[in-house]
Amino acid sequence: MPIQILSTRTLALASVLAIAMSCWSFVPAAEEPGKVALLVGINNYNRRKLEDRPLRFAERDVQELAVVLQEQKFTVRTLTGPDATKVNIEEALTGLLKGPKKDVVVVAFAGHGMQLPLKDELGNLVRDAQGRELSDAFFCPFDAVAGEGSTMISLTRLVERLDNEGGTNLFLVDACRDDFDPHRGLGKRSLSGDELVGRLPGNSAILFSCSKGQQALEHEQAGGGHGVFFHQVIEGLRGAAADAETGEVGWDDLVGYVRKRVNRLARELDPEGARRADERFSGNLQTPQQITNLVATPILARHVKPRELDTITTGTAGITLKRISAGTFQMGSSDGTGNEDEHPQHEVRITRPFYLGVTEVTQSQYEAVMGNNPSYFSATGGGKDKVAGQSTGQHPVEFVSWLDAVKFCNKLSELEGRKPFYEINGETVRVPDWKAPGYRLPTEAEWEYACGGDPADLNEHAWSSDNSGRVTHSVGKKLANRFGLHDMHGNVCEWCWDAYDKDYYKQSPRDDPTGPDAAGAAYRVIRGGGWYFDPRHCRSADRYRRTPVIRRIDLGFRLALVQ
Repeated sequence: MPIQILSTRTLALASVLAIAMSCWSFVPAAEEPGKVALLVGINNYNRRKLEDRPLRFAERDVQELAVVLQEQKFTVRTLTGPDATKVNIEEALTGLLKGPKKDVVVVAFAGHGMQLPLKDELGNLVRDAQGRELSDAFFCPFDAVAGEGSTMISLTRLVERLDNEGGTNLFLVDACRDDFDPHRGLGKRSLSGDELVGRLPGNSAILFSCSKGQQALEHEQAGGGHGVFFHQVIEGLRGAAADAETGEVGWDDLVGYVRKRVNRLARELDPEGARRADERFSGNLQTPQQITNLVATPILARHVKPRELDTITTGTAGITLKRISAGTFQMGSSDGTGNEDEHPQHEVRITRPFYLGVTEVTQSQYEAVMGNNPSYFSATGGGKDKVAGQSTGQHPVEFVSWLDAVKFCNKLSELEGRKPFYEINGETVRVPDWKAPGYRLPTEAEWEYACGGDPADLNEHAWSSDNSGRVTHSVGKKLANRFGLHDMHGNVCEWCWDAYDKDYYKQSPRDDPTGPDAAGAAYRVIRGGGWYFDPRHCRSADRYRRTPVIRRIDLGFRLALVQ
């Protein structure tokens, strides 16, 4: 059967199978009955050879994928963890396909997969016209037995079923995150799908997360903790892959976007793997592979706004802010780690993108807005001898109170023609509208999400008591984090909006928490640690408190904004 890709943009009949082993769910405002999705994600298995290969982010991947698809009015069924048995997966698919033929069907698996001999219904090996044994890609449900295809989900059989019951079948396959011992017959980490080349039914396409012989990467710095493949799929569906004129994300748009970016991000997050890839694979560490036999490319997302600017820079003071994508992360510290007020660790969802300063506000930027420079480590400050001979304009502003910081935000908003974000009455500050587009401080949740976890080598990212010489340093001199932000760890601590409550995590809402009732609060949260702090206190989850009027020589802030 010839393979072809037609660029015609038509909804036609589309059965989109996103096979990736990790899922979430979210209830949409309205669903379109012709658009359905089955998403399956498994981090931990209960059978030998699988249970000792746990994954970290498979379930998060398709959970976030579910949110995106439901925003596009898909009816979504998710199965994760112990619920994701073979029987439950097959029954869930049957339920979704019930009734009139669907326009779009998305089935997503994320987790382990194996390459095994292909057998027919009687258990006999299937051979091609030349008598060669064919293999098949299998996805491992929660109750799979390693090496036994009858306990798994066969990609070939799934394609055949959807060919009969669906329309256009699109598969996103990320079931290759485990590097089983090949000498035990469990194959490589990647499922090649080569057995389907030339045999894929019409109106079908499959995008594998990596090519034959490669391994798919998952990393805490991929969107707050995702597989690299699905992080890019999610970003693409959210609008990064959208057609510039129509705002639509078609299959071809998504495939092109993902294939272009996965290898680049994988190399960035796994430099040692990139080095090996340079030696063996011409730099290709993880390159998604497509097999397709489409007669028309379906539209997966419509009415997607053109992507917001990646960075914006204020006209006053030249402060650059970086766009931070929406996403979900585990806030706080796991059991047995961190401080008491960092527990319980809990899931937080940042529901929409926001902008955050690439660096802390500098002394020159603060002075350009407020007309003065209060910093201790400055030419006129109390610590001028400690920075003698240095131009400190690019050092972070410090010796500013929380009230100073919110007043700065309002003043900058006025200078930039925006409505001030805060209502300030003496020491009482209120937020009339959290969706307002004025400059503000980040919430504690936004700050920790954008911090992106702790780096392997803190000295490469932070000025702390170990390397600072007990002074501040010019911003942006240390390595940026995965969001492109500098000095989230160290240099100076940073004010957040939130009032401090040591027990807040026990009742914090999941979506966009803004802290306890904050007006007139006795303490405000500070984050990130500073030049004075021991490295162990510069952790991403570390929480501190200070009164909103206190000024310290290791305490500054950075700007946030929602467009």
